[in-house]
Amino acid sequence: MIYRERHCPPQEKKLHCLIPAPKGYVTPFPWPKSRDYVPYANAPYKSLTVEKAIQNWIQYEGNVFRFPGGGTQFPQGADKYIDQLGPVIPIQIGTVWTALDTGCGVASWGTYLWKRNVIAMSFAPRLT
Repeated sequence: MIYRERHCPPQEKKLHCLIPAPKGYVTPFPWPKSRDYVPYANAPYKSLTVEKAIQNWIQYEGNVFRFPGGGTQFPQGADKYIDQLGPVIPIQIGTVWTALDTGCGVASWGTYLWKRNVIAMSFAPRLT
């Protein structure tokens, strides 16, 4: 399924690329860095940084967008919130394998649970 990837292969394999990358597009960061950073060249629009400025959701820094992992729900960061849940829900010792995230915005909580070997199913509200 490599031919369906957004980024195109090297020049000698371009015939297999269905969706050519936009001009200036750069290879995204590998996981887990891609959870927190997106190259500005791949989404050159700063409007979200203005709209979400007070929500700690996205920040523009140099040539990247940074997602601090806090947002309005986790002002000290998702990792800190998960640590605070420890006395009630012992995630650290492997007793939790799955979590249900209802009413999520961008499902970032699930990405922070992932590094603790917890799989999250995230349901965002549908706004019409």
